[in-house]
Amino acid sequence: MGERSRATPPPRKLLEKRARREERSARKKRGRDWTPIVYVALILTLAVGVFVSISYLGSRAPKSIDPAVGAQQNVGDQTPVEPANHISPGTQARYLTDPPTSGPHYSVRGEAPLPWGFYARQYPPEDWVHNLEHGGVVILYNCPQPQGNGGARLVQTDLSCPDTQAPVQEFLTSAPTDALFHETKIVAVPYAVPGHRFAMVAWGWRLFMDNWDSGLAEKFYEAHVDNGPERIP
Repeated sequence: MGERSRATPPPRKLLEKRARREERSARKKRGRDWTPIVYVALILTLAVGVFVSISYLGSRAPKSIDPAVGAQQNVGDQTPVEPANHISPGTQARYLTDPPTSGPHYSVRGEAPLPWGFYARQYPPEDWVHNLEHGGVVILYNCPQPQGNGGARLVQTDLSCPDTQAPVQEFLTSAPTDALFHETKIVAVPYAVPGHRFAMVAWGWRLFMDNWDSGLAEKFYEAHVDNGPERIP
């Protein structure tokens, strides 16, 4: 008897094709392949996250003043302008207005003009009038002095009046920068404002407030920043 003939095995490509078909069939049985949908969802989530981050950072970015808008605003009361003379430190100037909005002042590195910012300690007008000359705006807030320090004597320690200081400090953190130097050119110091709780002064201008108004304060700042005799940072 002859040997039984053996069946010829199927070609390799046929086996691979059959394996792929069986694999696809198995996936269908297990359920739908969610991989592409997951990828799309991840991409959309990342895109939304980037958009939200950009929007948030944009809202937190410092505002900048539009000089054209500020120039059109006559906010506050105009006052006589006095000569901007430098006087020797310790010399007491006599100003035409209280608080002063221009006039003679000290020139002391690091103190006259004062670095822009908030102060809880009193400084003489002769210091911060120099800030006005540079086109800055000064916020003056009435903060009661400790007992035993009368008259115009300056207290050489930090004063504490949180209800008055807090809104001013908050305003300084969000106030816009000027268009020329991109700085917030504001100094805030305690001062015995006559008859009012707050005053804002710029070169030749002033504004009194009994209750702090951030919107009005910003308008005054926009209208008068960089309008001093010297435009200096």
